[in-house]
Amino acid sequence: MSFVNFCPNCFQTDSFKGYRCYLCGYEEKGEKDKRALAQGTWLHRRYLVGKVLGIGGFGITYLVFDCQSRQRFAVKEYFPAEWAMRTVGTNVITSNSQSKDQLYTHGRNVFVNEAEILRSLQTDQNIVNVKDFFVENGTAYMVMEYLEGHTFGTYMKGNGGQPVSVDLANRMMKEIGESLCRIHGHMLLHRDISPDNVMLTKKDEINLIDFG
Repeated sequence: MSFVNFCPNCFQTDSFKGYRCYLCGYEEKGEKDKRALAQGTWLHRRYLVGKVLGIGGFGITYLVFDCQSRQRFAVKEYFPAEWAMRTVGTNVITSNSQSKDQLYTHGRNVFVNEAEILRSLQTDQNIVNVKDFFVENGTAYMVMEYLEGHTFGTYMKGNGGQPVSVDLANRMMKEIGESLCRIHGHMLLHRDISPDNVMLTKKDEINLIDFG
């Protein structure tokens, strides 16, 4: 008799290996963050939340499984830590005080506007592709392609701090610089250019991620 593994999060068979699902990103022993959505949460009636990919000052990014297209995506949730809180026992995010209402709402509008612009730039090979965005739970969500690889910051640490090749440095400056010019043409600023926001993918692509 053969034993079939299935994920307790997305219930896909043969996807659950070693306490981790390679489809939805569920991790049975994964670290939990009190601010983050629970694994198994549904978003927009189609995206099933897996593990947390990253937490920043203005948002939380999750690995999700799209049950319609049966693909993995990264979803960023607008969640400014200084201005907002998640209502206990729910997925709803609100401003943490009346004095922060205007800041929170303005920031959410800026986030949605950013998502609209980035979705219009899907053909740009050096900017993370935004596939969708929606408002839910009192906040907004940006659905992006899931890039497999590592950041330039991680690459440098793994390289022992040695200088990168001239070819890679020139290519990075050229491709990221040209993408920034196109972004600026849409009146959008990145505001957080750093090694941790430049992704080197397994397909040898260079992508600008995580707009501040």
